[in-house]
Amino acid sequence: MPIYFAVLLILSTLVSVANASPAQEYDRLYEEYSCAKTTADWQTILGKLERFAERNDAGLYRANAYYWIGERHYDRRDYSLALAAFEKASTIPGSYKERDARIKVIYCYLKLELFTTAKWEIDRFEREFTGEAEVKMAKNMRKALK
Repeated sequence: MPIYFAVLLILSTLVSVANASPAQEYDRLYEEYSCAKTTADWQTILGKLERFAERNDAGLYRANAYYWIGERHYDRRDYSLALAAFEKASTIPGSYKERDARIKVIYCYLKLELFTTAKWEIDRFEREFTGEAEVKMAKNMRKALK
């Protein structure tokens, strides 16, 4: 009888996940991301975020998923993988993660010591983001080039 309840619990969880909207699923994945502690946890959540980001119906939440994938790789100092994820996040039209992802793209280039490309990205950032905070950020990023 206990196996019956375990199977029922697993099936009900699968049905509720399958019926979740992209926003609900993203919120659930972000919660898992926030709670991850072990390497196994991180591998599992990164796989889930990658699958989510590839969904056609995920909309703007795709950018968020790619952004958090990038953050994890950046934290692990895997700047090439982080760069790829941040680039994807920054190219999804209408995403509010674009600015933050572009900043992280620049930091990845700096960490990879690709200074010419970092400078080009800073120039691009200054052209596209002209607010006071962004101008200050660009100025600080230029200091890292020297």
